[in-house]
Amino acid sequence: MATSGIPLWPWAGSPPKLLPVAEKAILLAWRHATTPNEAPARVTEAAEALGQIANPMADLSLHFGISEDPAVSFREAKFLTACALAQRGQALSAKALLLKLLPCGLAQASLQAALMLGREMRQVGLYLRHPWGRRRPRR
Repeated sequence: MATSGIPLWPWAGSPPKLLPVAEKAILLAWRHATTPNEAPARVTEAAEALGQIANPMADLSLHFGISEDPAVSFREAKFLTACALAQRGQALSAKALLLKLLPCGLAQASLQAALMLGREMRQVGLYLRHPWGRRRPRR
């Protein structure tokens, strides 16, 4: 999957408080923050596990000292997109995005954690938005 020509990353530049619960849980886990109260416990645990794997390579300096609620960066938007693709079973596309963000070993571990997170979220009825899909679902 070529990712260099994508003109717009979903959620990039959005304030985290406007994100849906599923995306907010993953973003806050990536940032080492506590996940939102409205997220179910199993989703919170899975999101935190994913954040612990992926965070060693995250550029966390972007999030300190700017504001209390900084916008979603392009790096974070790519990460959310990879998680959304993993939840839909598009593992190769998700891995391609993760490889742009992380070294090979961490990308593979993150993919496994993202697949687990996607499964947990589906079981409780939380679905990440399709990154480049239709705005309205097909009938």
